[in-house]
Amino acid sequence: MKIKLLLLLLFLSCKVVFAQTPEYPIRGIPDCGSWVKPESNFSDLRQKAWLIGYLSGINIGFRIEKQRTFNYFSGVTNDQLFLWMDKYCKENPLSNVVTGSADLYIEMTKSK
Repeated sequence: MKIKLLLLLLFLSCKVVFAQTPEYPIRGIPDCGSWVKPESNFSDLRQKAWLIGYLSGINIGFRIEKQRTFNYFSGVTNDQLFLWMDKYCKENPLSNVVTGSADLYIEMTKSK
């Protein structure tokens, strides 16, 4: 029951966010330009924290949906994730971290 309530609240909050940002229903998306060249150390830390939170959210979402405890990112350090995103953003400067995260997630699921 608690999971259903949590999912309902999450769904409703996404609907509110979507109404605010029709292009992406996700708040605070770093673009690749700011990822490669952050304005400050704080900006760099904020973007890295956003990436780890986003990937953690994807992982837990699939865990709940598929009702299993598989972790696609086990054995991968945060620094490895940051280096992967550095490379992605340098190769795709007009992209954003969400698109890069999707590509990373697809790459990680293929190797498991």
